[in-house]
Amino acid sequence: MSSKFVNLLVAPIALIFAVTCLAVITKAGDDKARKELEAIYAKRDKALKNKDFDFEKSLKAEDYSEKSKDGTIKNRQESDAESAEMKAMIKEVREITTKIDSVKPGEEDDEFIVETSDSGSLTVMLPDNKVHEVSGSGRSRDIWLKTEKGWKIKYHEDLGSTVMMDGKPIK
Repeated sequence: MSSKFVNLLVAPIALIFAVTCLAVITKAGDDKARKELEAIYAKRDKALKNKDFDFEKSLKAEDYSEKSKDGTIKNRQESDAESAEMKAMIKEVREITTKIDSVKPGEEDDEFIVETSDSGSLTVMLPDNKVHEVSGSGRSRDIWLKTEKGWKIKYHEDLGSTVMMDGKPIK
């Protein structure tokens, strides 16, 4: 067998091996990130159930932004202000669960795109001074970045939700 022929065989085999190794390393990194993020979502759900809304705030990156299902974009300050208003109305969080549907590498190193499904129910006191029962479920996309200060949410997008108040759908 000529050395030229051997070189022609070796190059594609080496490339296939390199790509396979990279895929295995990437998959291991994705699995590790998924486990870490699942733990954070579980901790966040527990904090929200205990009305510790500051924990969720601590997860946001300085340049955090969010997009609602109607396309409205808010920065961190606007999001935090809206959360503070909601916090004042919430009397009890009865249930909240978040499930990770997918985790994919993002555009930057240590960045992951996470799609979730969630559901919950709570009791609120609205400006009408009446107690209301609210329940809902939804899907969202979060972009997480692993930083020196731990995992931070860079971007949150509402992919759709259904909310009921006192048993009636609200928009």
